[in-house]
Amino acid sequence: MSIRDYRKRKKISQSELAIRVGVTQAYICNLENGKRVNPSVDLLLKLASELDVSVDTLIQICDKSMENPASPPLLDKSSMK
Repeated sequence: MSIRDYRKRKKISQSELAIRVGVTQAYICNLENGKRVNPSVDLLLKLASELDVSVDTLIQICDKSMENPASPPLLDKSSMK
């Protein structure tokens, strides 16, 4: 699953997630699209809390995006949960 998938599962917009974690909507958009793949530990903790997913899962999603930039952004094809 991707960060976008987890966000949509929670039925929240990019703007709402951005407000909840203290970043801009553009930052969330870039994160979901693989343009930002190195979020801070603090942001990972906040995202994990808001999306009900582990920090480890978010790190694996970001690592996948860095390993294979030609693949869909921030997509983790294996089941993390």
